[in-house]
Amino acid sequence: MALKDLDAVLGEGHSLPVRGKTYLIPHASAHVALRFQRFLDIAQRAHEAQENDQEVRLSDDDKLVLTDAQENDIIVQTLGPELHETLTRDEGLAYEHVKLMAYYSLFHAVFGADKAEAYWNSGGKAPAPNRAERRTATRTRTGGASTTRKPASRNGTSTPKAKTQTRG
Repeated sequence: MALKDLDAVLGEGHSLPVRGKTYLIPHASAHVALRFQRFLDIAQRAHEAQENDQEVRLSDDDKLVLTDAQENDIIVQTLGPELHETLTRDEGLAYEHVKLMAYYSLFHAVFGADKAEAYWNSGGKAPAPNRAERRTATRTRTGGASTTRKPASRNGTSTPKAKTQTRG
């Protein structure tokens, strides 16, 4: 079977309905999707620290990623400057509409179609993280046979082997 051109498979973008009109939003570029993923990772770490009553520790680089200017830049880069201008000025859409349209494209790129659709249909409210799912995702398998070897000691020391006596 021959592979189809990926543009033919993915299409031009995402058709999103807003106020009775359908807008074609482009696919997020790889560069912008990676920036968005970093943005989400930092926000998630901060959220988890607050949830666990821990101090939120962010590096100076992390703080730069979480600024409003960075978020707006991600939105403009996702939509493209011309479409962003059209949506905000010509169409008169609210910031929340424009943000949700860009985030749909980003969620689609980072998490897939189902998560993007759930995000869109919730009006931009991210689903509450399921604590059980988070715990399961961080656990290691403890039962059953495994072909994976455990790592050796990393501290550079080893336990001396027991000496065997030979009879002579």
